[in-house]
Amino acid sequence: MMQWRQALLALALVASVPCFAAHDASAEDFPNRPIRLVNPYAPGGSTDPVLRLLGQKLTETWGQPVVIDSKPGAGTNIGTEIVVR
Repeated sequence: MMQWRQALLALALVASVPCFAAHDASAEDFPNRPIRLVNPYAPGGSTDPVLRLLGQKLTETWGQPVVIDSKPGAGTNIGTEIVVR
């Protein structure tokens, strides 16, 4: 069950990248500061390498550093709360 959740999370993140790439960059200079991707699962899990590869590609594409921040615990509630705030 947990592997399916992790796979779906990774798929959702990868699927959302074209949405950002399709944005008209002439309207504003996004991103204009470092990007923080929160991983609600433990480092070394199946989502960690996927997010690190995604972060590397986004860094190359956007020209801004993408930081992967692992915040595991409480059934992903800790990571989710950080994203909400």
